[in-house]
Amino acid sequence: MLMLTLAIKAAPKEPIPIENNGAFGVADPSGKVLVPPKYASVGLFSEGIAPYSSRSEDGAVTAGFLDRKGKPIGKVVFEVTREVHQGRAAVRTGGLWGYVDAKVKVVIAAKFERAQPFADARAWVDLGSNKSAIIDPMGKVVFTLDDYMTNDPSRFSEGLLVLVTKAKSTAVAVDVTGKVVFEYPTRGANAFSQGLSCFRDANDRWGFVDKAGKVVIEPTFAFVNLFSDGLAAAEQDGRWGFIDRTGEWAVQPMFADADPFSEGLARIRVGRLYGYVDKDGRTVISPIWEDAEHASSRFHRGMAVVGTRVDGVLQRGWIDSAGQPVWVPWPQ
Repeated sequence: MLMLTLAIKAAPKEPIPIENNGAFGVADPSGKVLVPPKYASVGLFSEGIAPYSSRSEDGAVTAGFLDRKGKPIGKVVFEVTREVHQGRAAVRTGGLWGYVDAKVKVVIAAKFERAQPFADARAWVDLGSNKSAIIDPMGKVVFTLDDYMTNDPSRFSEGLLVLVTKAKSTAVAVDVTGKVVFEYPTRGANAFSQGLSCFRDANDRWGFVDKAGKVVIEPTFAFVNLFSDGLAAAEQDGRWGFIDRTGEWAVQPMFADADPFSEGLARIRVGRLYGYVDKDGRTVISPIWEDAEHASSRFHRGMAVVGTRVDGVLQRGWIDSAGQPVWVPWPQ
């Protein structure tokens, strides 16, 4: 019998951006510095590249992308660059936004006044003149959003986009073709996560609906976050805890603030300090950090960004899921 062995090649591990005294560089996932901090900014790596910007002596800022070694890719010809999502990264040139692919090839010409990342093969763009639309990965308009509030629309998630009507009294969930799946009364709403979307009622209380538009958690909370790992952070009487999919408290409200779970850990605030807890509310990383409000402070690829003050200056670094430093700019 002929036996065939298939070798599955693991996806390369992405480097991490590092920061020291306002300058940015690149390190590998173990914390080994690949490029010392010297750039004006470096974003997260995705699909092998990361957005970055440089500032010249005269203050002019240019932007481009770095490869996994931290080296610039091609010519730096953009004003602003964003992270790659689903093979597309938003870029600005000449004051307008377009998209490049993961090889930094322009696939959608710069013609939009604003542009959001792709999700579910769809992205929101500002067409100008108070008009906006949803486009596909080649830049074709799939449908327009003339009847909805679009100053800060949520992104597609789980095949649905939640939009609030201009009357601000109802919200709709539309599919990737623009078809309305359901409509419900609300003063605010957010994207779907794990099959549920949070909404705000006329009394400014928050609850959740499912993908059929059915209220599954009554709006009784002062505020809520998205579901993740089966739980959602919720606020009641000024304290935060975590509720399950029935709306019952899985972790009693005891924190000054709380974020959604990511990779089994949720960022919480106790007083003015930040730490992380597990799904049972047990402290995994003690609240010793003065800052965990960074976009990367939720765990991703086993790491998160936290900050502390050194000589009065806020410095940020990366820790692992045990709270141990991966790369930090302060002495150990």
